[in-house]
Amino acid sequence: KNIGGGLKAIALDPAVRQHFVDMFTAFADNRELYYKLGIAHKLTILLHGKPGSGKTSLVRALASEFNYNIYNVNLASWSSSPDLFISVVNSIPKGSIVLVEDFEESPWVKCRAELSDSTLPAAKDTSVHGGRSALLNWLDGVSSLDGKIIILSTNTVEVVDKALLRPGRLDHLVELPDLTTDVIMTHCLDLWPELSEYQVEYSQLPGCVLHRIKTIALDNVELVAKLLNEYAKNPELAMLEQSGNVAVRNPF
Repeated sequence: KNIGGGLKAIALDPAVRQHFVDMFTAFADNRELYYKLGIAHKLTILLHGKPGSGKTSLVRALASEFNYNIYNVNLASWSSSPDLFISVVNSIPKGSIVLVEDFEESPWVKCRAELSDSTLPAAKDTSVHGGRSALLNWLDGVSSLDGKIIILSTNTVEVVDKALLRPGRLDHLVELPDLTTDVIMTHCLDLWPELSEYQVEYSQLPGCVLHRIKTIALDNVELVAKLLNEYAKNPELAMLEQSGNVAVRNPF
């Protein structure tokens, strides 16, 4: 579902924000031009960045901003059934975002150099090669992807087979950068203008930690200020939380 407050609801590097606005606007406004130029009216994006950088939140915000529904597809779960995978994703209606998160977990996606070691089970599995071919053919497809936006997300783009990264299959490769202090400050003041009345020290924060602050504090501006100051004083806490270190959860 296209829930959420759009792009204003998330902290995002301004250049990345504008890049996505330009991409989605051009896709929505130029259907006939795509056909005139002899290219499929599809938009395929590889979104990569550190774990917890906000990739999923960005996709949700884009869906809300541009009024798309999201269909989440777990590619790894279809590893033994490439034909069924293609059938299912082709049935997704036009005007949708097809989100394939952590798609590098599928053996279809991993670089063939990594699978060349005969000791790896995937190297002996002929379904890997068939699955990769099915995935490549799907991304090359015209009618099956017409009117759809495909977003593949990964934390480790370096393991992705180069055949998947060729122009025509993936139109845009976008890295989600770390949120700077200025981005965090601007976003927080947009959400909670009353923060300007508090003594707040802003710092770099991963998207997942900023999301946690929102979840805990909601509209309690005093608590927002306290949390921001605590993270500024203890910057290692945010990095530990981003890495999934349970020992540092709820430190204050």
